[in-house]
Amino acid sequence: MERAASKLATLNDDRLFEEISKGIGLIIENAEGLDNTAHRLAQIGERRVAQLCAGLAEEEAAKVLILVDAVRCPRKHPYQKKRNQVFKNFYSHLAKGIYAKACKWSVPDFKFMREYVEDERNAWFLDGPNGDDWIFRNHILANREGSMYVDYVQDITEKDEKNRLCSWISPLEYGEISYTHMSPDSLKISRAIVHSGATTPKGLRIVASEWRGFIPQDQTTDQELQDKNISTLLLLEKNKLCSDLEDPVKSIMVNKWMFPLWPFDLAEQGDLKNLRDTRTKRIALREKMQAERDPRPVISRQKIEELTNIYLKWEKELEKLTDDYLRQEAHPSGLRLISSSVYVKAQSLDSYREIEIKLRKLTLEERMDLKALAWFGRDTRVDWPYCHEHARNTSVNRDYNYEIGLGNYWLTGLERYEDVPDNS
Repeated sequence: MERAASKLATLNDDRLFEEISKGIGLIIENAEGLDNTAHRLAQIGERRVAQLCAGLAEEEAAKVLILVDAVRCPRKHPYQKKRNQVFKNFYSHLAKGIYAKACKWSVPDFKFMREYVEDERNAWFLDGPNGDDWIFRNHILANREGSMYVDYVQDITEKDEKNRLCSWISPLEYGEISYTHMSPDSLKISRAIVHSGATTPKGLRIVASEWRGFIPQDQTTDQELQDKNISTLLLLEKNKLCSDLEDPVKSIMVNKWMFPLWPFDLAEQGDLKNLRDTRTKRIALREKMQAERDPRPVISRQKIEELTNIYLKWEKELEKLTDDYLRQEAHPSGLRLISSSVYVKAQSLDSYREIEIKLRKLTLEERMDLKALAWFGRDTRVDWPYCHEHARNTSVNRDYNYEIGLGNYWLTGLERYEDVPDNS
């Protein structure tokens, strides 16, 4: 026996709809079984294995969406090549992962969908505290394999292979992960499509008639997609394939059945050399930005430390007020719904007034620099000259609420300012 999904592309529509309908029935049955197993495992505390089963259910359910997309794709020239590729996606872990992730996206038009898909196809990507510290492998594939297998890996960030660090990684090293089971979105959408009758041979014929003439363009909006979903659902109802469909299922069909992905190439893309060059340029630019430290802030470190210490004291008191409020209001555990009255009360605390008094004693230039330092500490993508100039071009409010709201970043900004990289 060998894999032969590509053979489906050669069948006429009658045979195709019969085979796909049969296959989807088997896929849904398997995905539902995996999902139910994940739920049972999570209940008895086997969280890691539960998450593995949920991941398999998510990937299996994505195959339903791929087969339905093969039906939605036009058969005529010049779309034959794309149609053949859709059937090949049936075996691609990356393609199935992209379909699964697409179920979670909310995009205003097809252009956004294209950009999201292109981003997920990258064989490598930059990430880290500064956004470009290290080069990582495609995260759909890396996360999939990393959750299952022990592996020996190397850091590919460095161009020189001799300088690359190697290490063992194991899914077991994460220990008892926090995991609450929820059915994956790909399964919810696939389940709704099945319940609508769209995956019966007759339903697939309706899907083909409705969608093969729908060639989405970058400017195609989510409203046009929703209209097409509605028209498909109405035809299925008219043909008595889903007369007793529940409202939640209808809602999923209308609002969650995403744009066709058949127009896209879902294979990995990217050049490691180009990404390394991009990383080198970004680091050079960041270091240049980091090195620009003129003019020097006029507010002293001592004053910033004093203000920060008072702010942290006030923050603890605010947290206590919040906890008291939540207990009194009996909110569900984990929800931190805070009324404006808590903030009003917090602003009457002695610690808050002490911050105000300290701020009033600052000169106008010191207040401006304090705000600039907070911005500098909050966003590492901006340079000091910009923050300094922007603070001076922004009017200073008579109340201190906004400035006190930046209290977490005063000292962070100063430390970043003082941490000038050595570019010699």
